[in-house]
Amino acid sequence: MTYYRLFKCPIMPDGRMLSRIPEGLAQVQAPAVKGLVIYGAIRKASKTQFYGAWTAQCGNFIGWMRIQPHLSEIDGEYAIGEVLGMPLFGCKDAENGLDGPRAMERFEKGLHQVAEDLGVA
Repeated sequence: MTYYRLFKCPIMPDGRMLSRIPEGLAQVQAPAVKGLVIYGAIRKASKTQFYGAWTAQCGNFIGWMRIQPHLSEIDGEYAIGEVLGMPLFGCKDAENGLDGPRAMERFEKGLHQVAEDLGVA
């Protein structure tokens, strides 16, 4: 169900996601973390990016992130997400703005820490 909510696809694909992404979405480059499977997609119309991470062996859901333009489309981007239920971004991030590359760094750092803690890295 988590995979369906993120990508509107009923199953987590084993191989390349590109052939199974629903219409209106396209695959984007996702960070690589040893021991985890990470998918990224972008909704073409709104330019909203979605990322989801699972353990490679068992397929347990680890975390997600969404990066989207601010409603005004002037203030840059807005990112939300969590890894193992812990938020990646706080109130200060929302106030100061958080661009895509900085959000991606924080997401990747959180996933690296979790992969090490779980012993899958």
